[in-house]
Amino acid sequence: YIVIPVFMIITMIVLRGYYPHQNFIHFFSIFLIGMFCSRFKDQVIGVVSNKLSILFCFFAICFLIYIEYFEIFKPFGDIHNLFYCAFYLGILKKYDHVIGKIFANFATASFGMYFLHSYIISSIKLLYDKSYGDYFNGTLLNYFIFSVFVIFMSYWLVVGIQKLFG
Repeated sequence: YIVIPVFMIITMIVLRGYYPHQNFIHFFSIFLIGMFCSRFKDQVIGVVSNKLSILFCFFAICFLIYIEYFEIFKPFGDIHNLFYCAFYLGILKKYDHVIGKIFANFATASFGMYFLHSYIISSIKLLYDKSYGDYFNGTLLNYFIFSVFVIFMSYWLVVGIQKLFG
């Protein structure tokens, strides 16, 4: 696990692409971090569930999304996704007694949502492109609205498929 920082740098250098081997190299650090978090789950949750860590992750996400708008900072995209994971893991653990009941259905559908959200995003992009001839402008407000919309569409699609197939 001591090589994770090296692979994080490689992730920022080798960007996502169309070739499987390129994507393997790009996502290998994320895979290693997942293994690390799984192996040291209790310690990781202890760190990310305190209020200061949650606040730090929130500001790191905002900062990385802001600088990612500039093309030169595109390699930081996967780094901000790691902060997303830490942020949400911390929030979910810290406030499990409140949101655990609310999001129980989302947790059940999350695996299906993971696989369907990219198709929903692609469909929306294609529909918008065919309708308006270009992609819509990205702002933080549009990003938030789009994200919430995609999450709920993914959820309702999974629930619909579950009801259809029992």
